[in-house]
Amino acid sequence: MLPIAAPGAFHPKLCILVGPKKASVLIGSHNLTLSGFGYNREITNWIEIAGAKDSEGAALLSDAWSMTRQWIEMERGKTSDALIEAALSLAKFIEPLASKVKPSADVFALTHTPFGLPLLDQISNKISASVRRISVIGAFFDKELALVGELTRRWPTAEVVVGIDPQSVQLLAKPVSSGARYVDTRHMWPVEKGYLHAKAIYFDCGDENSAFVSGSANPSRPAWIGPATSSNVEAVLLRIGAGAREAAAGIGLDRIFGLAEVDPGVFDAIVERSSTEVRLSESPSAPMWTGTACSETGKIQISCRGTKPTIDRVDLFCGDMQLVETVKCYQKAGEELIGITTGGVDRVRSCLLYSGDLIVARAMIHHPQIISALAQSTRQHQIRAALSGLGSGEGDISKVIASVERVIFSEEAFQEVQRGLREHKATPSRLKTDSDLETLAISVADMPKEKKKVRVLKSGDLAYLIDVLLRRLSEGLNTTAPGTDTSGRTEEEQVGADGDEENRMAEPALPGTTLSDREVALAVSRRARALTRRMVDQLKLASKDTDRRASAVLQLIAVLALVRELRHLDKTPRWRAAGHLLVDVRDRRYLLDEALKYLLGSTFHMLDEVDRATGCDTEEGVQLKVLLLWLAWDLGEELSEQVRIVWDASERKAKLCANAIFLKLIPPVVAQSAARAELERSISLTVHRTPEAATRASTWLKRHLQFGDLWSSGARVGGALRIGGYCRVLGTVDEPRVVIDLTDRVVEFWDFDRIRGFARTHVVGVVPAIPDSLTA
Repeated sequence: MLPIAAPGAFHPKLCILVGPKKASVLIGSHNLTLSGFGYNREITNWIEIAGAKDSEGAALLSDAWSMTRQWIEMERGKTSDALIEAALSLAKFIEPLASKVKPSADVFALTHTPFGLPLLDQISNKISASVRRISVIGAFFDKELALVGELTRRWPTAEVVVGIDPQSVQLLAKPVSSGARYVDTRHMWPVEKGYLHAKAIYFDCGDENSAFVSGSANPSRPAWIGPATSSNVEAVLLRIGAGAREAAAGIGLDRIFGLAEVDPGVFDAIVERSSTEVRLSESPSAPMWTGTACSETGKIQISCRGTKPTIDRVDLFCGDMQLVETVKCYQKAGEELIGITTGGVDRVRSCLLYSGDLIVARAMIHHPQIISALAQSTRQHQIRAALSGLGSGEGDISKVIASVERVIFSEEAFQEVQRGLREHKATPSRLKTDSDLETLAISVADMPKEKKKVRVLKSGDLAYLIDVLLRRLSEGLNTTAPGTDTSGRTEEEQVGADGDEENRMAEPALPGTTLSDREVALAVSRRARALTRRMVDQLKLASKDTDRRASAVLQLIAVLALVRELRHLDKTPRWRAAGHLLVDVRDRRYLLDEALKYLLGSTFHMLDEVDRATGCDTEEGVQLKVLLLWLAWDLGEELSEQVRIVWDASERKAKLCANAIFLKLIPPVVAQSAARAELERSISLTVHRTPEAATRASTWLKRHLQFGDLWSSGARVGGALRIGGYCRVLGTVDEPRVVIDLTDRVVEFWDFDRIRGFARTHVVGVVPAIPDSLTA
């Protein structure tokens, strides 16, 4: 529920229903009331979009969403950004069906906004000037009957007929002689009851140029021709040609020209009744504001919408308007009020704000986190349900991996990444103003401040999957979720499938298997092998197609996260007893080696691809470094601070290559407290459940984080060149590298995809530029 302020009224009636492969759009006169959908006489346009190839339908869907975006953006700066973004997140469902469409030639979804072209001008520009007859129906007219007068002025030779229901129409003045006839439409649609609330205009040109327009716009000045200071927001659908004539004939609007005029004396009673209704409805009411709630902090922030009231207390209500709590201390921050509840914010849905005993305003309290969680497709819900059953004793987790794999490598995932990158580039960064600075006091614990990382993807299948995979899955979790449907489709078959949208009772997502745990483990291992091979294939493809690189990097995050969760299960009693690893060592080694080649190698440099695509550091880039470090730990890699004589050439190369990995990945991770914590959590998830293993893991983590701290400030020239030491190639390789081999003439180092050698005269030794905090 997003309140949108307009100089006149926010008045459109629009409904967009979207599924994976089809959609419907309703544009009409119905209010969201029982009367609107049950009893009134209304007109609504119902447009069905059969899919992305339905160009006419897709164009209208695109127009409808474009209108909606305009309305939502009207609230920018008046309502919290979190709520605005939650509303705009619906785009991810619409864009797959409505992208790359050409405008329709004869059907148009149009909106009237305060700062846009008036609705009548938009329609005049699209229809023929040779209009023979114009019929109008509506329930509300402005006092001057301005629209009717404008129709007769623009089309002076046209016959103008206005259809009304004398018992319910709202007219505040008797019509003057204006060239228009007013007729009684009650006998056109013979129903015993039914308020005439429909709004439509038919421009009869007698040929293929006829036009029919219907929707929310009453025949009044604010709806059609009002200036910016008093204009409504409206939505209508314009049909031109044969479709217009069919629509007018279908509802009988073409028969209005044959009706008798309303007796002039009837208008006296209409004006008197209308004046009384307006007077009774003009009692002042408290303004409606919006607020957002955060369950983590317990804060409720309410936008004052340009005012600075004095607030003594705020009564918080739940969904059934029962009082939850009264908060007497609210802090002002610019045009926002901020309060902290003691009983939690999850139940709060609205509030009343008081100054003394006077109600200053009402506010709807929104929960953007809940909105974002609910804004997920059926496929996302299925994947989440499948993942939640990963450690369950009731499911075949090989099927889970199959379902997840299809999402990770789907074309929709690639499109979602590209869309996220485009949106990020199109969104200018907002400069902080003085009003953003709530306090100058800071905690010593906050120093130094970490650089804020941006998140490329806010929503969508791939981003949602990554978020879910990065959450710990509880051992032995026994949950069920929607799975095999009444058509007999399995969980795997439902992913991405288009089908019935009826609500059904939830059935087990992963029916119990008759396989032994060992047989399940073998099946999972085969699936995991296929998953890692396919991921490497994606990296190879992305190495040749630069457009796919950012997508491949994010897919790798999802695969690594899934491997980590399977390794977590490997350490649990049930799957340890199965006697077979869920992810084989050779598959994990293959994934790490190949990923490093494409991510860090001198040929491709794909590790920083997402950051380069957005022009700034991203959360996803940090996530990837953490997961690569975790996988290196899981495979037994560790720093070798001294080169031992007993090592043969192949063992020495392997040890020094591991040092190179840590030199590249650990320094940027230790610079972020959240990343350090995530690495520690990942290791704790997958360590053996013994005190000795826990101690070794703790020692490993401490030693490697200290190494990262040592190099976190970069490198400086110094130290002799030696095998196992660190070097840099002047003017060619600026980042430090680990020396693999050394002669009097050549220095060699591993560059993640190959051994590179340079003349010793061009290579210098480097040592850490030790930060001041480590020199004390």
